[in-house]
This record gives sequence, structure tokens and C-alpha cells, in this order.
Amino acid sequence: MENHEKGSKKHITSFDRFKILKYLSLGFNIPKIARILGFNKTSIYREIILNSVVENKHPQFGWGFKTRLCKNASICGPKISRCPEVCMKYLPKTCSLITKPYEVCNFCERIKECKFEHLIYHPEIAHDVAKKRFRNGKTKIKLDETELRKFDKYVSTLIINGQSPEAVKSYSSNKDFPVCSKTLRSYIDKGLLTAKNIDLRRKLSITTSNNYNYPRSYSHDPLKKIDHLYDDYVRYMNKHPKTVTFQCDTVFGKRDDKKCLLTIHADTLHFQMYILLLNKTALRVNNAFMAIRNKLGKERFSKVFRVLLSDNGTEFDNLIELEHDIDGEIMCRVFYTRTYRSSDKAECERNHELFRYIRKKGKTLDTINEEDIQIINSHINSYPRKSLDWKTPIEAMREKFGNDIVKLLGIEEIKRKDVNLTARVLKQK
Repeated sequence: MENHEKGSKKHITSFDRFKILKYLSLGFNIPKIARILGFNKTSIYREIILNSVVENKHPQFGWGFKTRLCKNASICGPKISRCPEVCMKYLPKTCSLITKPYEVCNFCERIKECKFEHLIYHPEIAHDVAKKRFRNGKTKIKLDETELRKFDKYVSTLIINGQSPEAVKSYSSNKDFPVCSKTLRSYIDKGLLTAKNIDLRRKLSITTSNNYNYPRSYSHDPLKKIDHLYDDYVRYMNKHPKTVTFQCDTVFGKRDDKKCLLTIHADTLHFQMYILLLNKTALRVNNAFMAIRNKLGKERFSKVFRVLLSDNGTEFDNLIELEHDIDGEIMCRVFYTRTYRSSDKAECERNHELFRYIRKKGKTLDTINEEDIQIINSHINSYPRKSLDWKTPIEAMREKFGNDIVKLLGIEEIKRKDVNLTARVLKQK
């Protein structure tokens, strides 16, 4: 049981939401979950009711395909030939097993055959829904009409004269400037003040691109990640501080590419492998790790890849299966980073810059083959690093795990003078 005083915590974190799902799967009631996690029971009730998602929103028609599964179907049935797509009287029928609004359908044995709407609690979706609602609550105008008019009269002239909001804030009193500079920029963006975006020197020159704004994907079975979250990783590393963590991620080219790259990065050694995947699926990722295990052997694999810290993408959903072999022997430990926290595997993200020297962002990866990947691996890992006292990642890897480890992984050492981190190292593709 976790050591928290009752009601001692303010905000429910992503880690707490996975714990809620875990205890729901064990059949714990809401008051017991609240006591374990250190929240008021009302907070847990509200969390489940507000942040759960409804699946099967449009249950199939009944009564000879005339009406939906609606509580008012018996009243409207004689009057209509078929339920309209949008009906103000529609009240979905609920399963007889659901007696309270916070009861979820995640672990119901009848869910596959159930024709009613399903209330599903998914911790990753719940976290995003809660964050979105929190942001929306921050968008309200803090000033009333009189205060806003007075603030506009004071600040707009200064902004139009070329001063930045931060500069105006620096010499203004709280009475004249009652909000932060970021809020002022938000007011200007919404058109609430006389000053406009064109009066902000850098506003119109800075543009954002949605070319790499990939939609968020969620785990198909979040229960698998319980006890493998980032907080669990931190606790494990506190007990084993000298263990090398291999951070896992994927790299893309164009949005419509079929191929992608699996990256495996040793955090303290800066050794990074790129593995070509024909498509981004959990099966391809697991097969790539199995291929590495076959090259190294079970004993060496468990010694080198002792800890894997993975991204939250669906392609890593089944990575936990690598923890044990067929005989049940522990091969490695698998953990997952927090959502929207690239800093949890900052070393891997930072090292991607070297790959982008060779392959520009937005350029297709479909034309790259295995030979090209081996060339990239060899040149990047032969590049000396200041953090390694100007050793190369290959040299650091050999010192840590033996002289033959790099050769078994299929990476060749390039002379430092011959290292090429430009697109010219590959054939023109």
C-alpha cells in the first residue's frame, strides 16, 4: 500500500491514472482506491465519470431496425417509421449490470456481445481529456469590461510604438499591468485590444508547421504498462544506478512512408543503433529485438540490454514480452516514458540530430536499405564525443561490454578522419 495521507494530493497524475485502472481491474471499490492513492473519494469518482470515454455510441437498431436502443423507444415507436440520426429525446439504454454512473465496462466478460454503450476508462485518454479541460478553463478572461478597457488604454499605445509586452511589464505596476505578458499576448491574439498581432515584431515572422504533427496513438491494452511506468523506472534505477539504459524510439521521414527506423540508444555511452522497419507495428519492433538477441545470445543480451526505456507509441505495446524467455527466465526490464515528456529519454532525442545531418527531416525513408543503415550506424558511432572524454561511442561500448560486442551488432568502426555526417555518405536517393 502506498504511503499517503487521506486527501494529501492535489492533482491526479498519469501515473495515478494507471494505478486507478490497476485497482479497478482488481475489483477495488472507489473509497479503497482513494485511500491507497491518497485522494478524496470524490476526486476518484469525478475522475472516472468525467474522463472515461463512451464506446459504441450509436447502438444498433431494434424492433425490426426501426428504433435505436433508447429509453424512449417505446414512446416514440408507434409515431415514427425510423429513428432519426439526431434526436433530442435519445437516452441510451444501459446494461443492467451498470447501476452507478462511475461503473466502467473495461473488465466485463459480456463486453464483446453487449449491444449497449460502453463506458471505458483508459488512463492515457483520461490524461489527455483532463489536460484539455484544464487548458480550456484557463482561457477565460480574468478582467471585467472596465478593467479590460483601462488596460487596453494603457498598454496598446506602448505596443504600437514597438515595445514588447515583456518590456512594458518590466517597468509597469501591478495596477497598470494586472496580467502576465503571456496573457497579454493571448488577449492580442484574440483581438480584445487595440494593438494587433502585426504590432508585435516577431509574431508574424514565426510560423509553425503541422507537417510532423502526427496524431496521438493510445495503447490497446494499458494494463500491460502497469508496474512498467516511468516512476517504476526511477525506483529501479535508484537501486541499480550503474545500469546502462537503452532508450527506444522511432524515426519517420514523410507522413505517408511505409518504412521507419527503430532507434536504440545507450544513454551514458551515446551508442545508438538504427534498425530499418518495413512498417511501424509492434510485431516488427519485437522481431528486431529478437534478431539482436539471436546475434548476441541470451546471456550476452541480458547482460547488455538489461534495461529498456521505451516511447509510448503503439509499436512498443508488446515490448514487455521481451522481459522473459520461453522458460520464464528474466532477460531484461522494460519501462515506458511519460506522455509528452521527450525529456525522459533526452539522450536519444538529442542524438537524432546526428541522423538528421545525414537524412534531412521530411525526406522519405522508403528509398533507404539495410546497407545504408549500416553505413549510418558506423559513421555516427565513430564520431567522438566531449561527454565521453573525446572517445567514440564504439570505444565506450567496447570498454563496457567487451571488444566483440560491436562486431556482433554488425557495426564497423570508421577512422575519425573518415567520418562523414552529411548526405554525401549515402548514395543519392
